[in-house]
Amino acid sequence: MRLAAILAGAVLAAGFLAANPARYFSLADRVAWRMGTPAPGQTRLEDTLHTLYRRGDALIGSDATLLLGDSHLHGFPTSLLPGSVNFSIGGETAAHLAERVADYTAPLRVRQVVLLTGRNDLAQGRAPEAVAAAVGRILGYIPQRTVVVLLGIPTVRSGGNAVHSTREANRLLVDVCAARPGCRFVSTETLADASGALDARFASADGVHLNPAGYAELAALIAAATQP
Repeated sequence: MRLAAILAGAVLAAGFLAANPARYFSLADRVAWRMGTPAPGQTRLEDTLHTLYRRGDALIGSDATLLLGDSHLHGFPTSLLPGSVNFSIGGETAAHLAERVADYTAPLRVRQVVLLTGRNDLAQGRAPEAVAAAVGRILGYIPQRTVVVLLGIPTVRSGGNAVHSTREANRLLVDVCAARPGCRFVSTETLADASGALDARFASADGVHLNPAGYAELAALIAAATQP
């Protein structure tokens, strides 16, 4: 019976692939992402952007502000933060960022770094402690003379356990930042409503990412914490 079920599932998947290839691969990527396994689409995105960032890495000057993080910063309009360069990658985990950051020289010389990561780790079921450890590794690569603005992980609209895990991760990130000279932790709680979920005023349709009003609020938080 089990073999028959597996074969039937394979046949259905093959039929769906033939009829809707784009939707099939999109669905497969989302399932893999949720399970914490490499998703082909996400892997291609990270590899492509990582290659592009490395090409321009040497051109980033010492007066720049470097943005590092996931989709919350990847979609951030750099025009809202003059002098900033965006090396963020949507969908990337803090664990992956901790691996790729060592391939850049820009963090070693820029004036300041803005860091926002960890949402994808939590979404894939990783513990808040794992997020804090990954962020600690990232900070360890950036010279202590460089100012780091560590943004708290924005919450999501779904509430429940996601709100709890986000709060716990942010609590740990406060401690990670406090242990590193020149690190400024910036809370993103102003993006949340009274229940702790992402405020509808700032949420995009998916309930995870920010809308234009949310980015304006995030920009104000970053501007208040970064050096002129």
